Amino acid sequence: MTARTRDLRLTVVIGLLGVAFTCATAGAAPVAGQILWERRDGPFYSRSVLWSRSELTEENLRILYGEVSQELKDKNGWTVDVFVDREDATRENHGKLATEGDYDWWLDLYNQFGRKPLPMAEISRCGEDGVLRFRDEAGNSKEVILAGKNFLRLRLKGVAFEILKTNYHPLPPQTEPSPGDEAMVSVYVRAESFPSADLARAFSRLIQRRFRQKRVTVAIRTDAYFLTDGAFPIMYRFDSPGSPPSRGAYEKSRTMYCFCDVPGIQCR
Repeated sequence: MTARTRDLRLTVVIGLLGVAFTCATAGAAPVAGQILWERRDGPFYSRSVLWSRSELTEENLRILYGEVSQELKDKNGWTVDVFVDREDATRENHGKLATEGDYDWWLDLYNQFGRKPLPMAEISRCGEDGVLRFRDEAGNSKEVILAGKNFLRLRLKGVAFEILKTNYHPLPPQTEPSPGDEAMVSVYVRAESFPSADLARAFSRLIQRRFRQKRVTVAIRTDAYFLTDGAFPIMYRFDSPGSPPSRGAYEKSRTMYCFCDVPGIQCR
């Protein structure tokens, strides 16, 4: 072997090692996916995207969080939902596709679509805090803090509250925006115990401060079954597998609604 041949082979090996090192350290490429739906409501933003099942990994979701955080750094809060099925995204984004219903109506929807939920992820950010909720192919769910603290879990006067779903809405027609009154926010909350009206009002004020908006609607239960609320999904996706309440148990349960879009906070 001549010196020139040895040098050429050494150059090729070094080049291949460099390529391997670059691939190993560059990290996964971002997933483009398909944007199914997006909306801007004042200082808030919502988006739904479609990925393949193989792309729905925690690593890719972390990359997506970093990209969207830079893109939407001027927003108070945002949510990006990632789906693997277009029809599933429609059901999740638009709730139960009806405004009124009863237990039997919900149970029919649950039997069709809720018994084996598809994989999905929800990435949300409020201020400097970011959280990932992720249901994988095997049906396992996890919650990961991506930045700051977990703004979806709060404790007030000894009671734990968990924000399950946040929806952003435009202001009513003919309403001029002003600081702190730029959009409407509705949150669905699971509480450790059913709150009094006073505690629910105090929690609603906390939500107002957290999202920096006065027009807030808060729905509170001690479970995740907002069955007859048409805007809530058929079922909450990120819980461990379980059985829904019976008709009798649901009828005995209560939901507290607090409305903050009028002077004062009304809870009932």
